[in-house]
Amino acid sequence: MKSKTSVKKCDVLIIGAGVSGIAAAVSAARRGSRVILAENYGFLGGLATSAWVGTIAGAYFITSNGEVRFANEGFVKEFVEELRRNDGLGEIASHNDAVYIPYSPVIFKIVCDNFITSEPNIFLMLHSQLINVTVREKRISSVTVHTKSGMAELQGKISIDCTGDAALSLMAGVPMQKSRELQYPSTMFIVNHVDIEKAKTAGPGKLSKIMLHASMYGNLKIPRLNGFFFETGRPGEVIISMTGIFGRENKILDINDPEDLTYAELEGRRQSLICFDLLKRQMPGFESSYLSEIAPQLGIRENRRIEGHYLLSRKDILSGRTFRDGVAWGAWPIELHTEEGKIDWVPLKKGVRYQIPYRCLRPQKIENLLVAGRCISASHEAMGSCRVIGTCLAMGQSAGIIASELASERLSTSQLCGKHLKNIMQSVVSEV
Repeated sequence: MKSKTSVKKCDVLIIGAGVSGIAAAVSAARRGSRVILAENYGFLGGLATSAWVGTIAGAYFITSNGEVRFANEGFVKEFVEELRRNDGLGEIASHNDAVYIPYSPVIFKIVCDNFITSEPNIFLMLHSQLINVTVREKRISSVTVHTKSGMAELQGKISIDCTGDAALSLMAGVPMQKSRELQYPSTMFIVNHVDIEKAKTAGPGKLSKIMLHASMYGNLKIPRLNGFFFETGRPGEVIISMTGIFGRENKILDINDPEDLTYAELEGRRQSLICFDLLKRQMPGFESSYLSEIAPQLGIRENRRIEGHYLLSRKDILSGRTFRDGVAWGAWPIELHTEEGKIDWVPLKKGVRYQIPYRCLRPQKIENLLVAGRCISASHEAMGSCRVIGTCLAMGQSAGIIASELASERLSTSQLCGKHLKNIMQSVVSEV
């Protein structure tokens, strides 16, 4: 018997409940909008909780006088502080003047749950797979998701694509861009019973030396030459970043291809076992450790992105550029994981932040769609900076506020005026 398609209506429809989707949903709901938040998984947090990114980057920056400050106020600060209150964060750390915070994926999930369930205006739909988009006269009229009980047709005045891979935008016919060479993905894993102080004394430099030596002598058959470990805030527990997954038979990996993606997931788990064995045998502090768990999903750093009304560039980031329609601050260096197994790191000068303009969140051809997260309109190098959790939270908040404003005023995305953007920026950023 064919199940009947149910219809649900809202002011703001958000597809994807990663960090940008959560920030967008909460921000729109707090402004009185009726929000539907649809997510493929059975939990919230996106790659932060499915791929265990390991650190919140881009939430802080170092001012010109050496003070550590939040790059964005508003929801970013609120989210980080809530994680801290729930013992879900490690100690603030820095690498080449870039500030990050390790986190516990378990606590991250719970904090996401609490934010969403505390807002009565949010209708959450987990286990909801996006399968179709209907567009009429340059507007998304409905989005169809598959649920355990059949199809559901979702109708929002304004939609926000927070899928990370621009899935909603692609189905709506938005033009896409994709770099010829993408950053490689990784599989993260958790190790317990680590002597953390001993491991920290040895440091990531020691780990990279071990990996390089093992690679030179053929004992480490993975295409990566450096590694990092991050405390989760729990005693003796760390998240490990050591793996690197490239294409089969020296071909470029296409994570949108089912065969390539299947290969990458399997290869990531295979590499995790090899890396843990090396850690246990040679890395100080890991002698009595054990492999606790491997992330349930591959950590994807870069995929297709929308063509918006502005392309964020390397020059914008390194110059600390501001925009009249800026809606979020970025504060992370350009970090590119390359095929040579290295990390190309282009730091920002101390005290430098840059803005992401509204035009990067506004896709071409569709008049009631916004995008937030790592599929905004940005170049390959720019995405190496703005894809991080802290910046995605800020973009999500802005997208949610904008969407609520557009829905209440019955405006299209092209009709947003300067006074609206000025008010939004004041809600999101901190002025130094």
